[in-house]
Amino acid sequence: MKKIHLYIFKEFFPPIVIGTAFFTFVFIIPQVKNVLTLTFEKGIPFRITLQLFIYSIPFTGSITIPMGVLFGTLFSIGRFSGDNEITAMRSMGLSYFTILRPTLLFGCIMTIFTFLFINFIAPESTVRYKTLYTHVVYSNPSILIEDRTFSEIPNTTKKIAALNVDGDNDVMQEVFLYELEEAKDEITFTYAKKGRWINNTINSKLTSLELSDGETIKINRHNPNEIQKLGFDSITINIFNDVKEITNIVRQPYEQNIFQIRKTITETLNAGETVSPITYIEYHKKYSLPLACIIFVFTALPLGISFRRGGKGASFGVAIVIIFVYYFVMTTAETLGKRGFIEPAISTYLPNMLFIVLAILLSFFKLRN
Repeated sequence: MKKIHLYIFKEFFPPIVIGTAFFTFVFIIPQVKNVLTLTFEKGIPFRITLQLFIYSIPFTGSITIPMGVLFGTLFSIGRFSGDNEITAMRSMGLSYFTILRPTLLFGCIMTIFTFLFINFIAPESTVRYKTLYTHVVYSNPSILIEDRTFSEIPNTTKKIAALNVDGDNDVMQEVFLYELEEAKDEITFTYAKKGRWINNTINSKLTSLELSDGETIKINRHNPNEIQKLGFDSITINIFNDVKEITNIVRQPYEQNIFQIRKTITETLNAGETVSPITYIEYHKKYSLPLACIIFVFTALPLGISFRRGGKGASFGVAIVIIFVYYFVMTTAETLGKRGFIEPAISTYLPNMLFIVLAILLSFFKLRN
């Protein structure tokens, strides 16, 4: 019995690792594109972009680890069933529960691991990503500039857009600047035929935006007819990069562990204020996502046993369907919870509750013998 349990236990680990790596890679592809863009188009050192890429992986892993557990369980049990190993064990007088006991134990271990990963590794990694990326942006504002899209210039109240951006030379064509000066009750529009960044490198203390051949228009907010126009051949806007301002980044709920979120909720309630549904949802997700591991195991066991020939291929297809349904329900329920249509706790645990019912029904019909 110990040899059988050890054999089954060992068979689960590789498919779970492979499944988690596969789904993580699928989700991380857009981030790979961003890293390549920052390196080859924006001129950011590869060391920096590699750090950003590594910091982004744990947040994605919070979602893909349960996927990997589901795939690994379906794949392993499907292989056992397809190779008639479960039939052979049953012929020895072993019950389904006895055979699958190490699988359930593995599911519990993965649930605990995922809980620790989501609460302590993913939030810290996300904060490090946010801090480093903000530092890069403050030191190199041009990475934010995209064709025909307004972006905020760090450390200013200005927004900038351009019809064409040459990332290699930090040169822009047809540049537009917008600024709302509330102290003066003025809105300022600036147009320039050409713009370029000067001293736009990592860790530079002062970055300059040089605009040429343009015009500035100032409009009074309370009197739109009061307009001032000023043409220019060349103007320079200096941006001071004060990195100290980004060292204490305020953590959003998804960037906190469960104890930090609980403290935030307590402090908000003690202050007589209302806690945002988003905060409650992120709090409960710290529990619901790890629980998805053991729930996926319970759901996958009877399904995997049903596979005969072609169990390996069927396991992948069924895993994709289950993952799609689970995360579709999760996303829909979270949206309803954030908008106040249903309670945040119910919206968070709804997909788990649905799959618990499914697992019970499948187990009743397949594993009752």
